[in-house]
Amino acid sequence: MKNIKFIILSILLLTISVGVGTYALYKNSGTSSTNIETANFEIRVNNTGLSTSVDTFDLGTLTWTNSLGTVTKNGKIAPGSYADLAIVVDASGSEVNVDYDVSVTQIPGFTILTGSDIDSNNTPATGTIAYAAGSNAMKVTVPVRVMWEGSSSDSNSKNISDLAMMNQTKSLEIEVVASQHIN
Repeated sequence: MKNIKFIILSILLLTISVGVGTYALYKNSGTSSTNIETANFEIRVNNTGLSTSVDTFDLGTLTWTNSLGTVTKNGKIAPGSYADLAIVVDASGSEVNVDYDVSVTQIPGFTILTGSDIDSNNTPATGTIAYAAGSNAMKVTVPVRVMWEGSSSDSNSKNISDLAMMNQTKSLEIEVVASQHIN
């Protein structure tokens, strides 16, 4: 019995000494640092910095063309005529993809079309400019067409709706909203 106690005690002591001696806690610590730069985000519309204001175009300064392709006298507006202008959205100063949206206020008596509504080959009024290096790599041109419907029966004669337009000032407001593209 004494030998059994001795053997058990020896095994127990041997197990404890081997177990304690072979297990160890290893710790390691380190530090790191990094610098993060913010990507540039710069938008220009028709060579003007984008702000929260709405740019206004004077319809009298546009070149008006009738349905026969003839330019009206001194850029004056006439029934059945239209004018085209280009809105250049330039994100070349940005280092990110840019979402843009060009919207135009509607004017009673006029039809206003933008982008691919004029022609499917045109740049749409809403889209994303993909990041690309280069000074002119991130530009899109969104066309806008303003059409004066004028007389519905005869564009060669004046009617009451045509006369109502005389001596009026009409302005075309175009708003461009741009934001960083988030996937």
